[in-house]
Amino acid sequence: MLFNSRKSFDPSKVLVPIKLVSTQDEEIVNEIIRATNSQNEVKPEQLEAMTEFQKKLELYFRTYPGAGQLYYERRSKQWVASAVEKTRIVTIPNQIKAFASMFLSVPHRVAGYYGTVRERMQNQIFKNDHRPIAYYTSALALYRLESLFRNKSIDAVWKPLKWYLLMLFARSVGGLPPDAASKECEKYCQALIEVLNDPTRAKDVFDGILHAISVGGPPEINKDSVKTQSLRDTLNERVPIPTVAK
Repeated sequence: MLFNSRKSFDPSKVLVPIKLVSTQDEEIVNEIIRATNSQNEVKPEQLEAMTEFQKKLELYFRTYPGAGQLYYERRSKQWVASAVEKTRIVTIPNQIKAFASMFLSVPHRVAGYYGTVRERMQNQIFKNDHRPIAYYTSALALYRLESLFRNKSIDAVWKPLKWYLLMLFARSVGGLPPDAASKECEKYCQALIEVLNDPTRAKDVFDGILHAISVGGPPEINKDSVKTQSLRDTLNERVPIPTVAK
């Protein structure tokens, strides 16, 4: 505004106050963001990043080294200056979609913008009593599936069903998912992680799912059908839960 009006006044006589706050204390940074949120646009994921549960997830993800190592990005571009492999970075929006698909069985509800999906899931995700392993497991499943797409081990024609495949993977390996806050969730997730950490076994499971889906003709896949509960129900019927997993 000042720049556009610079010809109507003498800029050398205008004083513009500037306040700079320098701190290494993240809590102070969070308080400043909250205080200014009413005056400036702050993205929902930026506010989400400040919660204690998000901090807990970031630390939890670090406990898995090696082939299953993922980097939880609770702050935008948090890992941009590091040598971290980009495909191993888990964003909050993708975490929400992966968790909702695998543990809430609602892949048809995760399409759309972050704010919309977050609002739909707000009472069901990132709850303080949820076990972090459920979030890590769903993120690992997404990483493994996207790796299969990248190296063309799975035909890209199935990409629109990505979130459905995560749901079906969990059901195929462990049966119906338990509540993310339950003790059973730990054992359930460990079984899934064991398979996901073996690329060959993971691919075999996904291949089996795709074969079952295709029996009788593949389902109609388009931008509208992937948002319907009827598609979810159809796929669940085509990929029954193994007897040993029930």
